Amino acid sequence: MMRVLLVGLFFGLVSGQTASAQLNYGSDRAINQTLELTVSVIDFYFDGSDTDEPVFDFNEPAYGVAYSRPGFLARFARGSQDSGEDDLRLTDFMITASGAWRPWPRATGFQPTVPLGVHSGYRRVSRDEDRGTFNAFEFTTLAIGAGLGAEANGARARWRLRVIPMIGIAQRSLGTDTGSSTMLDANTHVTLGPLNDQFGISVGYGFRWQAWDVDASDFNEAATDDTFDYTGTMHTFRIGILF
Repeated sequence: MMRVLLVGLFFGLVSGQTASAQLNYGSDRAINQTLELTVSVIDFYFDGSDTDEPVFDFNEPAYGVAYSRPGFLARFARGSQDSGEDDLRLTDFMITASGAWRPWPRATGFQPTVPLGVHSGYRRVSRDEDRGTFNAFEFTTLAIGAGLGAEANGARARWRLRVIPMIGIAQRSLGTDTGSSTMLDANTHVTLGPLNDQFGISVGYGFRWQAWDVDASDFNEAATDDTFDYTGTMHTFRIGILF
């Protein structure tokens, strides 16, 4: 039931924000979407007690793409870590839908906001070679939260900031077993333009701290409750076009 409610709120935020905060400048199409290249600095590490299984600690960059429009951000990244006998591959995909309450709404200038967000994410860290019972950390998360933010609108420049603590569920991919996940999601974004009535410049930075707490022994007798307890940070730098 919780997953159904979160998914419903997710799509409600997306549809509600699509029609807002659009820049038109006399053309028939709103200039409010961005497509960016990304570089993410990742520190992902085992946060449980001692385990006999090899861990999935990952601390290398990941590269990808991001797409955004008002109230919506999707990002995909891939990375690799070559460490001799334990080479790792990372895949990280996330979608965040957010809306904001503006206590003192205004068309231009600075104003504080109270953002509400729903986050859906997928992370897989896998080994190239078989090293035992567990060869991949692979979980999907769905979380919700509210936080603080700010925004500023100019003639051809916009700035957005939001910081949202979230809590939700973590589900083993291709399975029904669930645990919990907590995170702090922050994002700031600047767009300039359009510079020629069609395209502009987009620059952004995102930070995510996240913890996965899954009682792995519930779905595998070879695991302990801490086998898939991990914590990680992710700093993502984005640059691209506004269109």
